[in-house]
Amino acid sequence: MPGSRVDYWRPKLDRNLIRDAANQRRLKEEGWKVLVIWECELKDLAAVKKTVNQFLGRSKARKTDSTC
Repeated sequence: MPGSRVDYWRPKLDRNLIRDAANQRRLKEEGWKVLVIWECELKDLAAVKKTVNQFLGRSKARKTDSTC
């Protein structure tokens, strides 16, 4: 939670949580799998890569020419 303007940020972040949960629920109802990666997690790209590969059902990361 930001230290300033809490009266602005708390309701905004609460609305975002409600919106995101509703969107994830709709996607799952339509047969999609949902993976959420927070910006702060991007500091450890190896961990993100492992998470994404597990989410996609890959036991080991494939080597590609792509950086993504």
